[in-house]
Amino acid sequence: MMQSQGHQSIATLTVDTNERQSLADAATERSILVVTMDGSCQAFDFGARTSLTIGRAEPADILLSEPSLSRLHACFRREDRALRVVDLGSRNGTWVAGQRIQEAVLAIGSTAQLGRASVSLQLQAATSPRTKTSADVSSVCNVPEQMIRHSRAMLQLHELVQRTAQHRIGVLLFGETGTGKELIAAALHEQGPRRNRPFKVVNCAAIPETLVESVLFGHVKGAFTGATRDQAGAFAQAHGGTVFLDEVGELSRDAQAALLRVLDTHRLCPVGGSLDIEVDVRVIAATHRDLACMTRSGSFRLDLYHRLKGMVLHIPPLRERREEIAPLAKYFLRRAGSTLELSRDALACMYAYRWPGNVRELRNLIERAIVVSDGSEICLDDLPSELRDEATDEAQHSDARCAGARREPIALDEVSASNDALDLRASLEQHELALISEALQRSGGNRRTAARLLRLPLRTFERKLQAFGSRIRSAC
Repeated sequence: MMQSQGHQSIATLTVDTNERQSLADAATERSILVVTMDGSCQAFDFGARTSLTIGRAEPADILLSEPSLSRLHACFRREDRALRVVDLGSRNGTWVAGQRIQEAVLAIGSTAQLGRASVSLQLQAATSPRTKTSADVSSVCNVPEQMIRHSRAMLQLHELVQRTAQHRIGVLLFGETGTGKELIAAALHEQGPRRNRPFKVVNCAAIPETLVESVLFGHVKGAFTGATRDQAGAFAQAHGGTVFLDEVGELSRDAQAALLRVLDTHRLCPVGGSLDIEVDVRVIAATHRDLACMTRSGSFRLDLYHRLKGMVLHIPPLRERREEIAPLAKYFLRRAGSTLELSRDALACMYAYRWPGNVRELRNLIERAIVVSDGSEICLDDLPSELRDEATDEAQHSDARCAGARREPIALDEVSASNDALDLRASLEQHELALISEALQRSGGNRRTAARLLRLPLRTFERKLQAFGSRIRSAC
């Protein structure tokens, strides 16, 4: 029997040893508690127990050295193909689907968030003796580690992925380039009933327009020059599984019409063929374009748009989930087999950067830093100069906005009677505008030369031009 925590007793969540053994003997599946934190995954077998507690110190059953957890944070009780979670008066709370809970029931694969740790239930066939307290991590942690989930937005997205994966409904993924749309599509496939069937990825933007229908639906021998044999397309190859259409907004109108027919009839005709073939696939599509706007301009079919967007999932850019930068960077370091650490200055610079290339850009940056670093950690000088310059520029803008608040007090007799004397931001902007205008005049309007005169990266200079807008033109 466990002791109460705060004002809450969890005695009702425990049973005696004989009852535990009878439950274990009757079970046909192993109940696995999966804990994911900082990109790493641990799995714990309930064994003969009906409940497990998680916390930073004993008497918790699972001890995690994580400051965001309480000493005794939450209790997880195994129920019939489900998991009941009870918060034990923790400081930071237990969260399910973005809501702080006192008690909740989790379906298989659903996630509870305890501080920085994500906890879920998975089942395995009880075919091996229970001699270990930890399960095979590789067999239960089937969510890609790249899907770091420390932000509220990604936790909510992960919940939607888990729910949506169980259904055949089509899914349309929206997100900037590099946000991980293919990873989300793969998770939807791997966590659903089609996980043992093929998962085919088609990059619609990389296929010549004349070959799109052949790639998607196949062709027969002699259909066109070079078609020396029958070839099954992605839909036929993925029969029973999932087709992921990346950059679906790049399809031509003819290809859109052919795709719509297959989605409506579940039948396709290979290029050059005369007989329809029945196919059973789930379609997940992704794009970084505004398809709704494209339907209004006529470049994307409205009926196909509505056919694809059974469920719409938006993947937030990295700049809106900066708390995941460090865990992702550590994951990419570990995946590359590197023992390097990130210095505080380098990490601060990475937090200040806007990441237009999102997670893909971060991965490439880490791979580059591993090559150029000659110490035990990745330092500021190991980062690309354009990243350091832009991050510094962002910090300087932030400093300028707060400069007045950080200045030492000024005696009243030193201040001009004019209120304009206190407007530091306006004065700085006016001086900056004059310098930019002069640089443009000296360079004859050449932006690259003007940026060089001002000793600014071209990207930073162009962003300033955009910010000043018509004021630059009038000054010139």
